[in-house]
Amino acid sequence: MTLLRWPFIAVMIAASPGGGESSAQAPHPVYSRLNIGVVRGDGILLPLASKENETWTILRSRSSVGDRSLYKLLDAQSVPREGWTYVPWDSGVSRPLTILDTVTTDAHCGLQEGFATNAPPPGSKLDSPHLMSGIAIHGDVSALRIEDMVHQPDAMSRRVARFVVQLTHALEAETSVRPKSPPAIPPNERERVPVQITTLARDRVGDGGAHGYVDYYYFEAHKRYRAVESYANGWLASSPSSLSIVRTTAGIDRGGESARQRGRVLGVMRIRRSSVWVMEMRGYEGDGYVIIEPRTGQALNLDGGGC
Repeated sequence: MTLLRWPFIAVMIAASPGGGESSAQAPHPVYSRLNIGVVRGDGILLPLASKENETWTILRSRSSVGDRSLYKLLDAQSVPREGWTYVPWDSGVSRPLTILDTVTTDAHCGLQEGFATNAPPPGSKLDSPHLMSGIAIHGDVSALRIEDMVHQPDAMSRRVARFVVQLTHALEAETSVRPKSPPAIPPNERERVPVQITTLARDRVGDGGAHGYVDYYYFEAHKRYRAVESYANGWLASSPSSLSIVRTTAGIDRGGESARQRGRVLGVMRIRRSSVWVMEMRGYEGDGYVIIEPRTGQALNLDGGGC
């Protein structure tokens, strides 16, 4: 992971707490117990994590059954059987989710425990039924549909896109001189090969009133040199007066696009004035999930299985 600080970037942005209330004034926060899971295209719920006030807990662990990995629920009995909401990634229109039986299903070459549900077939066609069709939430929080800004429809997204281009060039130059890095890309080629932004997703926190607003972005960008690809992805925070890096990763691979993971935003939740993203990270030989709060940079990285 690469984390950069640029001299022309203002201080890191932190969203202001809503309404001036503190936890001491609210002994029972609305998210005192929040459970988050992902729902596969075949309707199986995979509980991932819970949040108790400000503390995250991962709900599954990895073990082995023979020569296969097993992603086992830490305490299946404690997972609520009622009160879940399903939010599809493509529409964002929520509906109640009924939990049925405990099941064991595939996780690429491994196995994982989850729950059969009454989730409807996904509206958008998935490449495989084991891919995620949305998120499942148990708790009093709101779920939002992310904004797709890859076509840069406004001035703020265009400003962020220009920064992503600069950042991708800079991360490529830094990565190319690391020890044990792939063969260096000639500087004259680096300068003439353009950056392609393939993902630019946005969540705006705030309405521009007394607290203003902060935009959180997830981006993916790459440059192609025949069989070699340099790439960068991560999260940024943007406001009218500042732009800053939350988290970034970058690399140079000879394996082409199959050698790195790609992210898909499954859903975004609003917890008070904080944005919480649930990501599916797909790779050539395995998948994973990321639950991240861009305001703090805190992230949970969960293995989804592989070969």
